[in-house]
Amino acid sequence: MQKVWWGLALIAFITACTTAAQTTEPTPKPQIEQPPPPPKKEVVVEEPKAAPGPFTVAIVADLNSSYGSYEYTPAVHAAAAYLAQSRPDLVLSAGDMVAGQKRGLDYPGMWSAFHHAFTDPVLSAGLTLAVTPGNHDGAKQEKFAVERREFVNQWQPRKPDLEYVSDEHYPLMYAFQKRGVLFISLDATTPGKLSPMQHAWLESILSKSDEFKSTIVYGHVPLVQFAAGRGREVLGDAKLRETLHRYKVDAYITGHHHAYYPARDESLLMLGAPCLGTGPRPLTGHTQKSQKGLLWLTFAEDGSFQYEARIAPDFTSTIAVDELPEKLKTKAGTVVRD
Repeated sequence: MQKVWWGLALIAFITACTTAAQTTEPTPKPQIEQPPPPPKKEVVVEEPKAAPGPFTVAIVADLNSSYGSYEYTPAVHAAAAYLAQSRPDLVLSAGDMVAGQKRGLDYPGMWSAFHHAFTDPVLSAGLTLAVTPGNHDGAKQEKFAVERREFVNQWQPRKPDLEYVSDEHYPLMYAFQKRGVLFISLDATTPGKLSPMQHAWLESILSKSDEFKSTIVYGHVPLVQFAAGRGREVLGDAKLRETLHRYKVDAYITGHHHAYYPARDESLLMLGAPCLGTGPRPLTGHTQKSQKGLLWLTFAEDGSFQYEARIAPDFTSTIAVDELPEKLKTKAGTVVRD
């Protein structure tokens, strides 16, 4: 009996120990949820901004041939191809794109020929073309009113996409800015003074010129004589000259004389463009004809610029300024080379 009792007691002890072992097993520590790590801040390394490079402007002038002609010289065709290939930022025309200034001509036909030879190749290349009227395509005399209306009709639908300062009189006179440079096109198609209305308009535009890095005015007829036999073919406008000086205009660029000459009048550069069409002329007092070509201006970021006349038909060489006469003697006075 005693053995049985001890046997039962041993079994009870073993059972109790087993139960205790099961119930006293350490309870696992609760897992504390950790917050997600903060997202890594993306570091963007900005590329240094490149300084804007120079921008270029080509100026063509006097592209026409004889009265009523539909033909254009090889230099005109070569210029169109060269511009399409060299891609200046802006192309200006200083007038005389067709050979009008005579009644009874086929004005739409002449313009069609010009667009085929020059405008279309230039615009098809994606270039910007801004024109000013000349005496052979938009003369302001009443007897040439039909030609002048045709000039407007041709260029209104071809108005370039520019940042205009004034365009209410486009395409006869207007102003725009490009890369901080102010460009002003004058309605200067005939010799003599500008009208009071145009003087007032120009004054209103130039009154804002301090907002720009530099100012370029362009038109057809020059202020002074460059070419032989063209003494009367000038504006001779003392008020215009004073206005350009007062507002510190950097350059007045013109055609009409068919001869390249860079003249300096105090701070004003008066730049006569070479022609591309027929009839290049010698400088006044000289006999050698000016070479055909176009003007090329390169503007720096601060608005300063360099200029050169590139010679047709390949435009790879330039007219050396130091080989031009230092002075031109005219009836109105002496013109001094830049």
